[in-house]
Amino acid sequence: AVAGAIPVIHAIRNTLNANDILSVRGIINGTCNYILTKMTVGGESFEDALKGAQELGYAEADPSADVEGLDTARKICILAALCFGRHVYPSEISIEGITKLRKRDTRILARRGETVKLLGVAGKLEGGRIYVRTAPFVITPDSILHSVNGSFNCVEIETDCAGTLSFSGRGAGSMPTASRVVNDICECVTAVSTLYAPWMDSDWSVADFDDIPGRFYVNVSTSLKREEISSRFLGAEMLRTVSGERAFIVDHITRKDLEKRLSDVRINSILRYV
Repeated sequence: AVAGAIPVIHAIRNTLNANDILSVRGIINGTCNYILTKMTVGGESFEDALKGAQELGYAEADPSADVEGLDTARKICILAALCFGRHVYPSEISIEGITKLRKRDTRILARRGETVKLLGVAGKLEGGRIYVRTAPFVITPDSILHSVNGSFNCVEIETDCAGTLSFSGRGAGSMPTASRVVNDICECVTAVSTLYAPWMDSDWSVADFDDIPGRFYVNVSTSLKREEISSRFLGAEMLRTVSGERAFIVDHITRKDLEKRLSDVRINSILRYV
């Protein structure tokens, strides 16, 4: 099941047949979203939030597949395959979970009205390429993903004709997952010839997501002065300096180029905006 009780696979395979799907992204691990909500909204530590998720049955006794991002990676690979007709495997993509996310960074972003969510993202690029990535992303208040909290999931699908559609609902727990699995079995039984006919792999190639320019929140040691940051990153937006750390936001840059320009300083955090 992908996204618990949300009928997102049914929508991709049936409702959107007349559309060219351009991208898909979303919160597709209810366990991590519950933990991040407790950390960013409730102020809990990662350990306490994880314990609460386990007590509620959202997290397994061994939660590594959830918190290290593997579960989200598997699900976004499934969605990418359905959207673009090309099997994508977790071993082909970059995967980052939430275990290294720092409360200090979420607090700095919260002052701007922004939050952090673990997302799976996939989409088309020019030149017959697609991107697929799992990582924590910064979410701005104007995004529908911003207010999706607790164990809820939300998936956004961008199409050429229907525009962007959003699907939300409970994404963790035994009953939402069971609901989705049983519905999938019913569809297999009643519509095998149309729903689950085999397809040939397309010739899309998987691009390195770190080569795609974007907007980033960056936190480095204060050995790098504000003037140096402004010199290295024209147009950088300077944020607060706290406890020996300096935070800023930079746009229109690849992660690889960003890390290259900061190779001489200690990087505390890099978070990409969705």
